[in-house]
Amino acid sequence: MQLIDELLDDLIEVASNYNNEFIDKIELDLKLQLLISKVDRIEINFKVTPLQKLVARRHTKSFNQLLYRSKYKATESLLKLKGASNKRLFNSKLDQILANSLEFNYLYNMLDASCNAYITRNQLEPLPKPIQIFMYTRRSD
Repeated sequence: MQLIDELLDDLIEVASNYNNEFIDKIELDLKLQLLISKVDRIEINFKVTPLQKLVARRHTKSFNQLLYRSKYKATESLLKLKGASNKRLFNSKLDQILANSLEFNYLYNMLDASCNAYITRNQLEPLPKPIQIFMYTRRSD
């Protein structure tokens, strides 16, 4: 969830700059568009130890469908934020986005619970640190 938290921190910084009038609406739109492009590059990291053993190739499809659903909702919420006509509406939409962690809460909780269930069921040692479930895709430019 570290990747999503970094995106939320970027969003909070952009919103703070906009509310304090350090940036104007045009620059806000550009920064929100940058955040949207980052959301589009998010993928599930199936290479981490519990997920690698837990998820067979045939099961990745359902997780990827949930990922695309989360990415779509996150993009739509950022577009609504971009289309806010005044700062009060902007802040209201921002609060909703922050409360839902850019719509990735459900997916993260499900993947984390699946990993913990796998560890418990197979009587493995718990992981010492939280695993990095999300990652950015590499660009092929």
